[in-house]
Amino acid sequence: MVTDFFEQHRVRIEQAIRQPGLRHSSVRVSAAPKDEGERRREPRVEQWQPCSYEASESPGEFSSTTQVGETVALDHSQEGILLLMDRAPIPTKMLEVHTSQGLGRKTLLVFDVRWVKPVQVPSVGEYFLVGCRRTFGPYHYVQF
Repeated sequence: MVTDFFEQHRVRIEQAIRQPGLRHSSVRVSAAPKDEGERRREPRVEQWQPCSYEASESPGEFSSTTQVGETVALDHSQEGILLLMDRAPIPTKMLEVHTSQGLGRKTLLVFDVRWVKPVQVPSVGEYFLVGCRRTFGPYHYVQF
């Protein structure tokens, strides 16, 4: 489970993603044009929160889900999120991310995958930093 892995290896993960020379924003896999208007301008807030996700071609009731799993949200801004994933999502996919707010309260957000960067975590293996731009949400709900 990602939560257990994350707690056991948090220090190694933090060191791996903060190593000098790792510029995750320089790796682009999205087909979207690169321009200054696309760059984030709002401040990032460190989050480090386990969450679940579903990857699909497009949001909606007729979308086909191709990946389901757990991830860790490392930080977020008003319009984006940085995820640590054990599998790289396909760049053309939309990610439906569900975060837990406690006592059964959850939040749904839908993101467009903008870039993916592999990160080697010492003695653990390869993981992926995934930069996403928000396209929908937040939508708050209660799960019983």
